[in-house]
Amino acid sequence: MSRLVSALLALALAAPAAHAYDPVAADALKAEADRLFTQRDYAGALEKLKAAYAADPQPGYIANQGLVLQRMGRVAEAVAAFDKFLATNPEPDKAEMAQQVVERLKPEVEILSDPPGASVTTQDDVELGTTPLKTRLVVGEYTLRFSLRRYDPAEAKLVVRESRKGTISQTLMAQRNAPRLTEVIVQKAPAGGGKRVWTWVALGGAAAAGAAAGVFYGLASSEIDSRDAARTSAAWDDHQASAETWNLGFWSAAGLGAAALVTGGVLFFREGHGVSVQASPGGLGVGGTF
Repeated sequence: MSRLVSALLALALAAPAAHAYDPVAADALKAEADRLFTQRDYAGALEKLKAAYAADPQPGYIANQGLVLQRMGRVAEAVAAFDKFLATNPEPDKAEMAQQVVERLKPEVEILSDPPGASVTTQDDVELGTTPLKTRLVVGEYTLRFSLRRYDPAEAKLVVRESRKGTISQTLMAQRNAPRLTEVIVQKAPAGGGKRVWTWVALGGAAAAGAAAGVFYGLASSEIDSRDAARTSAAWDDHQASAETWNLGFWSAAGLGAAALVTGGVLFFREGHGVSVQASPGGLGVGGTF
């Protein structure tokens, strides 16, 4: 039992020694780091500063490492070192100088898209936010990826330069989902009065399609107004999706109305064996034997 107590006392007395710091050695290492820095041996200076911090963990040694890392072109590590230094709550004048360095090495960037509401990530899959947004990026080159529902993904190159605020804007292209082509085939009736029946059917269809197109146009306009007044990206997306749906209905109805109108006109003035009309929001085609 006495041996166990003696061993525990020995460990208790030895424990503080394991964590003892040596400010004198740290000062010597710092002086050697300064000498290497003036000789542009930045790698050697960095190692000496790390050793100095291990010997005496003073926040100033962290800031010195940041300066050396900046000279070495390791900007991201330099910013991390200054952020660590600022987290120690240094004196106001030193904190201000460190903050100025961080702002130079990590300037503000404004990222926009047309339309807004796009999610933006870097090439390393770091999420930056939703456009429009302002963020700070470490000096360097980036590939920004834009994604928005119902729009094709897009990428843009961005170069962030020291002490210079930047702005980048990306135009997104709507996805093109072409509607199916609608084909209407009208055959001439054997009896002479049949032509008139189909004429009025075609013209009536044109009128109905025109009325539907007007309704769809009004609904699309209403959704566009609601979209422009939206306060969140989610609401903007919902109104945009509804507007696109009603807009597609408008063009479809307009195309069918035009097809029916042309068919009615052809049947009214011409006699033939058959008329084939193809209509879509993108255009109108008429074929057959007259």
